[in-house]
Amino acid sequence: SARLARVVVGVPVHFDERQREATRRACLDAGFHKGGVQVLAESTAAAVAYGLGLAGSKTALVFDAGGGTTDVTLMRIEEGDF
Repeated sequence: SARLARVVVGVPVHFDERQREATRRACLDAGFHKGGVQVLAESTAAAVAYGLGLAGSKTALVFDAGGGTTDVTLMRIEEGDF
């Protein structure tokens, strides 16, 4: 079976640093490598996922509505760089 070494975890925007760190630790306890865990706000993770594989220059406005909150991420994508 294949084993994942890296993970991106989306957490609610309102998570404070203590909650983000607890999420990181849970990923490490699950067997992910220390350098392979990235914790992002859910709306930021969605925006990055949207921009993967896009060519050229674009601006993306991503709405994350759910769980009692509405979050927005505005990002500029330049030739695959965010």
